[in-house]
Amino acid sequence: MFRGTELVAVAMAPPQPAGKVRVLTVEMYEDGLIVRYVLPDFELPVGGDIDRPWEPVDMAVEDDTGTEYEWASGGGGSSDGGPFRGEEAFTPAVPGDARRLIVRSESGAVKLELDR
Repeated sequence: MFRGTELVAVAMAPPQPAGKVRVLTVEMYEDGLIVRYVLPDFELPVGGDIDRPWEPVDMAVEDDTGTEYEWASGGGGSSDGGPFRGEEAFTPAVPGDARRLIVRSESGAVKLELDR
């Protein structure tokens, strides 16, 4: 079970081309990681008028050491008509010898270099 109570490091995502999903950061914790992202062109309906149903973001994480990450939880939201911001948690923790994380979504792969 992912608890995410002890932050170990944060990796900033590089600039990305336009797409549905834009990865912002990966927060690394003692027992897993959180991928923070934004959907720049998706706004949640206001006032209960659901004209566009929510479509979950299909995301996967891998690293250069071959760790198998499993989805643990996720969620997000929007306020004042802004874009949807979300997070997806994965376990286990990123191993100390990993030097690169790759986050895959329908927008492609985002490579994050780890400087720890």
